[in-house]
Amino acid sequence: MKGDFFLTTIAGLIFISGLIPYGIAICRRQSDPRKISWLIWSILDSVIFAGMINQGTVNAQIAAAFLGNWIIFFLVLKFGYPGWKRMDMFCLGSAGVGIILWMIFRDSNFGISTCLAANLIGSYPTFASAWKNPQSENGLGWMIMWVGCLIQIAAVKHWTFAEAAQPLVFLSVQSTMMYILFVRPLFKKRVVR
Repeated sequence: MKGDFFLTTIAGLIFISGLIPYGIAICRRQSDPRKISWLIWSILDSVIFAGMINQGTVNAQIAAAFLGNWIIFFLVLKFGYPGWKRMDMFCLGSAGVGIILWMIFRDSNFGISTCLAANLIGSYPTFASAWKNPQSENGLGWMIMWVGCLIQIAAVKHWTFAEAAQPLVFLSVQSTMMYILFVRPLFKKRVVR
């Protein structure tokens, strides 16, 4: 496992622990996440996990995401936002292109990069849904996962693409959700006053 072993283990444990309140909120129908984002994240994190294993740069955060995202996806299938939209299909297609490009070029770094790019695109439906209705997402879960991302960044020892790209992309997704769920509502309250 690459990076500082202690920090990356803590980051992985914190990241997966953030999925616990998120999953509970889904089961209680207190959260209404977009299934397309979770499907895309699950598929792509599986590919990224395989690529990082191939490069010898796997960390506990991607291992936690690989396992946890599949669990959340199946919960979202049962309890989550119904139906599929055109944007959902575009994002899923982008994820498919990323996987196909990796299979064509057979380069782990290229596969990691295309899948991380598709991962960002696949985040858009969740960003858009949370932007319209921040209560549709579990803030506690996102906050815990964001803390895990910060710790994973601190765990990176060698700032190579294979080791640092995944933690940076995960941090950018989590930070965007932190802004949408916690910072943006503060600005809206100030404008209303």
